[in-house]
Amino acid sequence: MTDKKRHHRSSIYPADMPYFMRLSCKDFGMHQGYVTGRPASHGCIRLPSSAARKLFEEVPIGTWVSVFR
Repeated sequence: MTDKKRHHRSSIYPADMPYFMRLSCKDFGMHQGYVTGRPASHGCIRLPSSAARKLFEEVPIGTWVSVFR
């Protein structure tokens, strides 16, 4: 994880992305969002509110993140 912002707003879409955690120096990351169980994002991983808040508080910048499906 290379960056964290508690209150982040997309620079591409008109959307707030609370608890944003950038996964690399690119434009995608993890953040609080509505989780539908189906793909509906433009690259980010949406997390339930409680999970996003907990990860944001407990995982420091620089932590290696692996995503598995």
